Amino acid sequence: MFDAFGGKADIRRSRSLPWSAAFTCLGELIEFDIASKMFAVSDHRAQDYIKGLHHLAASGSIASRMTQMATQEHTTKAFDIDLQEITRLLAEMGGLAEKQIADSVDALVRGDANLAQQVVATDNGIDALWHEIEEKAVLTIARRQPMAVDLREIVGALRITSDLERIGDMAKNTGKRVIALRGELPPSNLLRGVEHMGALVLTQLKEVLDSYVGRDLKKALAVWNGDEEVDAMCTATNIAETVYYMVEGRPIADERPKGDTTKFAALGAKK
Repeated sequence: MFDAFGGKADIRRSRSLPWSAAFTCLGELIEFDIASKMFAVSDHRAQDYIKGLHHLAASGSIASRMTQMATQEHTTKAFDIDLQEITRLLAEMGGLAEKQIADSVDALVRGDANLAQQVVATDNGIDALWHEIEEKAVLTIARRQPMAVDLREIVGALRITSDLERIGDMAKNTGKRVIALRGELPPSNLLRGVEHMGALVLTQLKEVLDSYVGRDLKKALAVWNGDEEVDAMCTATNIAETVYYMVEGRPIADERPKGDTTKFAALGAKK
């Protein structure tokens, strides 16, 4: 084997070699043939190789490959940065949604119109984050052209932000109802049911958001299977299904567990 940077070759001696010869440049194969043919007077390959003519062509090819690899590495790093920012914004949005649920339930139980107005106002912040994440996700897809698991990460984030925006709207609507009640409290037994339901939803929402940030499939499935007490938690289970899709690349095939809402219906009947 001869390398372009290994010094001059003894061409006359090489013409009598019985084995094959290979010319390389920077680890790239340039020529490969029987040595007696490669170094024959009528064959210019050896001469061209020693003069560096092949090296010029090879170095251009290698430089092109190195540029391509550097570009791919840059794109990968840029995508990771974009994804980290989307994850951060989504976590912030989730925190606002959790607070909005807690405050809306608290406002209903206490008949607090001022707190209810804060809940309604908070929805603007959730909507703003929703639009920011959506814009960031679309730009990331356009610029980085992610595929496979990377694309699932972006699609999953868009699905989850849509669910969180829906949660915000529900909490806002609760706040509006509290304001419309003008201090008139519903029956206490019904309020206890609402408090219990709200606590369940908050627990599930926190767990499923943690599963998203940590890409924790086990925790996501625990939320998905934990919808046994109240179907009102279906938004949290939607997010759990999205996390499963992001990690596994396929939807959950089983039917979502349905809870027994009899006890909540009974609470409502005792008005």
